Parts: sequence; C-alpha cells; structure tokens
Amino acid sequence: GYVPHEEAIVHQKTSRVLLLVINKTGNPKGMVTGKIFGYLASGRQILLIGPPDGDAAKIITKTNSGLIADPSDKDLIKKNI
Repeated sequence: GYVPHEEAIVHQKTSRVLLLVINKTGNPKGMVTGKIFGYLASGRQILLIGPPDGDAAKIITKTNSGLIADPSDKDLIKKNI
C-alpha cells in the first residue's frame, strides 16, 4: 500500500539494499529515474536490474553504490542478491 514520503525515507535508510528496476521500454539506456538520487542520498547499496551500459548503471558504477544486472541475466541477479 501507499507509504507517506517521510516514512519511505526511513525505510530506505534502514534497508540493507534498495531495488531499482528499469524496464526495457522506450530508451532504457538513457533512463535515469529520480528515485536513483533518493537512493544515493540514503547511503544504502542499490541493486539495479536494468541495462548494464545505461546511464543509471554508469552513475551506480561511478559512485560505487551498488550492483548491476541485465534483466535477462537471471544468474547474475541471483548472485547479486
């Protein structure tokens, strides 16, 4: 269900990992959601399931803030989890 923004921030800051999924619609390589910046601000590790050569993946790699797996690579997703 719906969680107020303030409560969502508390959950983010106390989570072990934050999941960010980027669908294969439109131009997924160029997609950078606003959520990634909130996740980065939380200081928690991010698990990105999306294009490994996309802009979101580049941000996560440059900031050393998580792991990345292509949605079709089920073995790597399992390994990263």
